Amino acid sequence: MEVLAKLEFLEVKDPECNVRYLNKSRPLIMYEGQLGSSCILYFGDEVEEAFPGHILEAEIALMPDLHLGKIKEGLEFELYAGKWKIAKGVFTFVVDSAY
Repeated sequence: MEVLAKLEFLEVKDPECNVRYLNKSRPLIMYEGQLGSSCILYFGDEVEEAFPGHILEAEIALMPDLHLGKIKEGLEFELYAGKWKIAKGVFTFVVDSAY
C-alpha cells in the first residue's frame, strides 16, 4: 500500500504535551471508519522535524490488512500522540494494494 498525504502540524497548547514531530515518528491515525491505528510518517531525506504550522507532503506507511479499501484520495484524517491531536491531513495519492 502506497500512501502520500498533505499534513498540517498543529500547536498543542497543553503544558503536559511535549510532542516532537520527527521524521519516521509513529503517531496514531484516525479517519472515518478507522478508530485508530499506528502509522509511520516519512518526510523524506531533507526534513528531520516538523513544527506547528508546517505543512508538508509525507509518505504514510500503513498496515494494509487494516486499511485496504478504506482510504481514498481526498479523505481527511487526524494524527494523534496519546490524547493530543498533533496534525490533520488529506490523502493525496493512494495505491490500494497489499504489496
